[in-house]
Amino acid sequence: MLSNGQEHSGKPSDKVAFVVDASAETGRLPHFWKSTGFTPPGLLIDDTSMRVQMAHFDGVPMAGVEWVRVHDLLTLVKVEKMTAATPRYDWSGLDAALDAIRDAGMKPFFEVMGSPQGWTFSDALNDRQVAIWRRFVGDMARHLIERYGASEVRSWYFEVWNEPDVHPWFNHPWAEDDVAGLIRYYDATSAGLVDADPELRFGGPGTAEQLSTMFTGLMKHLDTGTNHLTGQSPPRCDFISIHVKGGDPSPTPKDPSMDAILDGQRELHDYLVEHHPRLAELPLINNECDPLVGWSHDHHWRGGAYYASFVARLIERQLQEAVRGPADFVLMSNDHGFLGGWGRRSVMVPFDSVDDDGASGGVSMVKKPVLEGMAMLSLLGDRTLAASRKEGAAAVTCLASVTSAGDLVLMVTHHDDDSSATGEASVAIEIQHGNPAWSRQTTLRIDAEHTNPRAVWAAAGAPQLPDAEVLHAMREAAEMDADVSSAPAAGESIHLNVPMHGVALVVLSRDPGRVPTMPHGLEAEVVAGLYGPELLVRWEDAGDARKLAGYRVEAVTPTGVVTLSETMPLSTAVVRPLPSGTDRVRVFAVDAWGRVGEAASVPVEHD
Repeated sequence: MLSNGQEHSGKPSDKVAFVVDASAETGRLPHFWKSTGFTPPGLLIDDTSMRVQMAHFDGVPMAGVEWVRVHDLLTLVKVEKMTAATPRYDWSGLDAALDAIRDAGMKPFFEVMGSPQGWTFSDALNDRQVAIWRRFVGDMARHLIERYGASEVRSWYFEVWNEPDVHPWFNHPWAEDDVAGLIRYYDATSAGLVDADPELRFGGPGTAEQLSTMFTGLMKHLDTGTNHLTGQSPPRCDFISIHVKGGDPSPTPKDPSMDAILDGQRELHDYLVEHHPRLAELPLINNECDPLVGWSHDHHWRGGAYYASFVARLIERQLQEAVRGPADFVLMSNDHGFLGGWGRRSVMVPFDSVDDDGASGGVSMVKKPVLEGMAMLSLLGDRTLAASRKEGAAAVTCLASVTSAGDLVLMVTHHDDDSSATGEASVAIEIQHGNPAWSRQTTLRIDAEHTNPRAVWAAAGAPQLPDAEVLHAMREAAEMDADVSSAPAAGESIHLNVPMHGVALVVLSRDPGRVPTMPHGLEAEVVAGLYGPELLVRWEDAGDARKLAGYRVEAVTPTGVVTLSETMPLSTAVVRPLPSGTDRVRVFAVDAWGRVGEAASVPVEHD
């Protein structure tokens, strides 16, 4: 539960105090933010940078990123003789992309979007094309079920399109504001999925404009209309998806507005309650709740702690202020899986060398604070606890939670939508009815002084291509460095200094009384880096990540052992230069009590 107060002061804050009652659970804490998205889909197949980035999404602890929403997946399909009685499909491109998502430990949020190569669905009002599309969707769904299994595919989301009210960016087969075209496309897609398996989950429309005619027209159809192909009345719909963002930077650059996101979601929900109460009972999804419209616009705050603190505060406010009951938002997604620099809507920064002929050399990737922010959010507990403010600025909030193992997890956020706001909060948190078995306090921070690789880059002169030393320093600075100490005694408070645009996470944990388990699923792959071959090392969680200080990652060579990351990562993926002569890679889990688990080890194959 959040402390009271959500207004933004933007002023330097001084003393802030909270009281957390560890005996007073206030409700479930669903982790509804575990999603991302990007385009184009071909990056999943043959782009090393995207493979590295997907490994880092997979590396977020506790399966902290579960869903990947990719535009235009169907453009990866090839077809011959689409209009014949028996078309010939080549699903290999789509399979490769979906395999990449699933190999990274995630599930597709599948936009049924884009025409296959070899046939273009150009007119959703053309009966023959609509019938062909229905058959194609059914054939595709049957292929997915055959390849991945019915239970797996039933766990996915299938969505009618991406922003069907935006024209002409996404090449949809209907004219601008053509509600009838969207409705017929929706009905045909729904019918095709049902032909394959009536239990596949389908909805939409993922519209971009607040209460656009495309949104309101489709809602009316879904509430009172009839599927023109199947006769089902009302037509099936398993969820409502929308895009509500924190503003549009064009034509004048501006900072995001968190109020715009929350107020916009509330307006949409209120519209459904008033006009289509049956639909208001469906799960509601904001699968592009980005701070601002436009992934390619450069904003200075995207490379630092501001972006991470914005996401954390939005989650806090969503928990407190979102509509309650069956219409709770079940998923909120920052659409930030793109590839781009510090100022782009991305979670990693690629540094790419290009030769005189324009050919790309190796690429080295550096994590941005927002990705570690996703890792921090993944460590929150399963239930919320009562928290109240004793004193201090409303720009600082405290989200208190407890895990199923009885550990306490607190997230303190200091944020103002004004990216120029400054200040530092001295935060005291009093724990009432604490568990005497808590013996360790682990503190993680993201702010100007912690988990800030961009500061290292800026101090080096903001080079277009950092040298190897600066690159290594950025990667080390990008890891959250766990500060482990004894848990506070009964009656003692937790004390933190949290700068403006900062997030701190505190875990008070009980000793499990055993060494950490050995990491499993360890893989080591050699990839081309900026200055030669690099090791991409990935593994799976060694137990509860909240009880860990991090992982020790080492390369074994004929002349000795090389520590790949001096800062022990908490996430389960790292990329570092390949030490000469590396034979094996091994990974140990180190817990908050200093115990080191058994090493996982795999050979490294390289030239």
